[in-house]
Amino acid sequence: MSLALLIILGLFVALPLAQLLITSLADGGLQVWQDVLFGRIAPNLLWKPLGNTLAVGTFVAVGVVALGGYIAWLVVRTNLPGRVFIGILASLPYTVPGFAYALAWETVFRNDRLGGQVGFLQNMGLDIPNWLAWGIVPVSLTLLAHYYTLGFLLISAALATINVELDEAARMTGAGRFRILKDITFVLITPALISAALLGFANAVSNFAAPAVLGLPVRFETLSTRIFGLVRIGQVERAYVLTVVLIIVAALILWGNSRIGKGRSYTTLTGKGGRYKPQELGAWRWPLFASALLITLFTTIVPLLVLFGSSFSRKTGNFSGGFTTHFWLGYSDPSIAQGQPGVLHNPQILNAAFNTVWLGLAVALFASVIGILIGYVLVRNKGGRFNSLIDSLSYLPYFIPGIAFGAIYVVQFGRSIGPFPALYGTLTLLILAAVFRNLPFTSQAGQTAIKQISNELE
Repeated sequence: MSLALLIILGLFVALPLAQLLITSLADGGLQVWQDVLFGRIAPNLLWKPLGNTLAVGTFVAVGVVALGGYIAWLVVRTNLPGRVFIGILASLPYTVPGFAYALAWETVFRNDRLGGQVGFLQNMGLDIPNWLAWGIVPVSLTLLAHYYTLGFLLISAALATINVELDEAARMTGAGRFRILKDITFVLITPALISAALLGFANAVSNFAAPAVLGLPVRFETLSTRIFGLVRIGQVERAYVLTVVLIIVAALILWGNSRIGKGRSYTTLTGKGGRYKPQELGAWRWPLFASALLITLFTTIVPLLVLFGSSFSRKTGNFSGGFTTHFWLGYSDPSIAQGQPGVLHNPQILNAAFNTVWLGLAVALFASVIGILIGYVLVRNKGGRFNSLIDSLSYLPYFIPGIAFGAIYVVQFGRSIGPFPALYGTLTLLILAAVFRNLPFTSQAGQTAIKQISNELE
């Protein structure tokens, strides 16, 4: 199985990456590398966007573990009221497109720095500072709101497998709650914490939507927006050089990850039965419930309500300008929305929605199967000859911005390769690109799950 997975990853990950590197070196590529790394334009082209990217990624990685872990602990390990409801809300943000969070933030906090329409709060007479409306703060916060679900799902799955008898045994030896949390719980869920941090960082540094909406208007650039700009103006070689820089960052992080967990065992689910006993919160039940509810509401319900309300508003960010159902139900009318019909009467939008659902289902199925197989091979075949290579290849795609990854796939698979036909313009190419672009999440989740299932059950 290891060899089969290596062939698949070689064809759909290593080969496109090799194509990327070859393209970045073609036609005077060394001069391009020199210009990007050390030329006059290097500070604005590479180093400043790289610094912004790493700052955003680090904040999101820490936040995903802290926020996702906090909600996961309350939902899984305590007697918090409404745990199921909180868990459902905390699971939803990742299903919402990243653009939605960025647009919701802009709708509420946009100020008059750029002219044009302002957001809801400034329409109410509030003075919104620039640092809150644009730049690194809103970009980081919207990405955290979008991706903390990754931490919640991974950490809650790990916490659910910890046998309560371990806690009880520690209490019998005189260990306090903090000691149990530090020396038992944190240690046992280390794989989930690392996976959550890695996925949060990888998603943040490769995200395009939030930096484009909330950063580009004030020239706050990350590598993803810089790559997009270079591709758009035809400087593909420079764009690929920046992508290679991201891959180098990924390689360093993967190396650090392999060193952290090397030689440790995290098995918590065995063939022996275990009891579940939630931790009593006492007088803290309702205050902690209020904190969890506020976090989940402001990261799930509030952004959706803002967008939903704006879809009925005649003027973006201004609910006093009147409401209309045209954007949902209206037919073509030259006096509104440039004559475009509402979404429910727009055949292009309906067709796009159908294609999106079909694509999502196909990608979820194939990515999950491949991810679980990778997790099984890496965990059950420890010390395997190809394990390190499989692990690295399965994780690298998340550090490649989607626009660069898509461009690589078009170049690589848009033409025929041996017996395989050209896939340019086909749904198959979209599915392949999306499966391997999102493979790091399923492979990390697969490893976390398999690590906590004892061989006794097999």
